[in-house]
Parts: sequence; C-alpha cells; structure tokens
Amino acid sequence: MVTKYKDFDVIEDDRSFAWGEIWKVRDALVTLLPTDRVNVPRNIHPCRLIVITQNCEENNNKYFPVIRVAPLASDIKYQQKFDILLKKDIDATGIDKTCMIQMHLEQPMLKKDLFEKVGEVSEDKLYEIIALEADLIGLDLDGQTDNDEE
Repeated sequence: MVTKYKDFDVIEDDRSFAWGEIWKVRDALVTLLPTDRVNVPRNIHPCRLIVITQNCEENNNKYFPVIRVAPLASDIKYQQKFDILLKKDIDATGIDKTCMIQMHLEQPMLKKDLFEKVGEVSEDKLYEIIALEADLIGLDLDGQTDNDEE
C-alpha cells in the first residue's frame, strides 16, 4: 500500500531536476501498463529507475510539485517502437546494465517521491527522447503533422 502525504505543504520540493536525469523512486508508485491493469501479478521491486522527460522552468519551482517521467525497464527482450535502448557506460550513467526507457509509459510523478539521483542519459539519447516525443504526438520535426496533406 502506498502511504499518502498529510498535507499539500509537505509535497513542496526545492530541489532542482534536470531533463534526462535518472532517479530512483518507489516501484509501487510507477504505473506499468498493460501489466497493472491485467489480472497478472507484477513483481514490485523496492525501487525503480525513471528518467525525467520534462524540460521547463517548473522543474525547479518548489510550488509545482509534479514532474513528468518515464520508467526504465531492464527486460529489453520486449523492446518496442517507443522504447529507447540505453547501453551501460555508453548511453547513460547510473545504470548497472543495458535497459530501456519506456517512453509510451511516460507519467506524472510527485518530485517529492524521487529519492536519489543516480545518473543521466547521454546527449544523443536526449535527442532520441525529443524525436520520440514528437512521434508520439504526430509531429514531424520537418514541420509536417500526420494530419497535414502534402
């Protein structure tokens, strides 16, 4: 069971968070679809690594308690179109083996729940995040959208 904070004042967070940082969070706070919505038991770990996918002024605003993140998964055999592979010591610091960012599972999280910064993704992978974000919303980085007629 996930315990709740007593009041809104408690969730204020004056730490700074940067796009592409890798943090630890309690695994029970991360939603993993479709697994969490199917009658199949999920192995809840003490913590899960996430990547900060939000890059705006609110990352450093203590009165804005929510930040957007994407979970990491170590089982890469199920890698799909919207997963970004991270190779240990090449694409990111703070990971102990090759894993993937599950961009399609991007979700809001309270900054207060991020309890330890462990590393960050490489600049090349930040550009992959941008490209996938654009693809997820149907934006062509050349200026077209999926709905535009040619």
